[in-house]
Amino acid sequence: MRRFIILAALLTIAMPFSAVALADFPKGPITYQIPFGPGGQSDLEARRQQPMLEKILDVKVIVQYKPGGGGSIGWATLIKKKPTGYFISGINIPHIVLQPLARGNAGY
Repeated sequence: MRRFIILAALLTIAMPFSAVALADFPKGPITYQIPFGPGGQSDLEARRQQPMLEKILDVKVIVQYKPGGGGSIGWATLIKKKPTGYFISGINIPHIVLQPLARGNAGY
């Protein structure tokens, strides 16, 4: 059940898949972007999830940091990526909600 929930969350975030494509996913490493610097709670949670994702998906999960702008630089990077399913990003509430409210155009 845990495997299904994690895989469903990844697919919802990353891209829609057909049933045929899902059978072959994933074939290579997945980049897990953290839109903050290392050492914070976002990093701790990603590092806690990393070994479980690697075990369930049977691929390497690479944690990458993209700090700046209270998360908006990382989230802007996410929306510019081609939806291949091999790049995911952490989010933080309330940051992801408050950035557009405070800035008008947060870049994502």
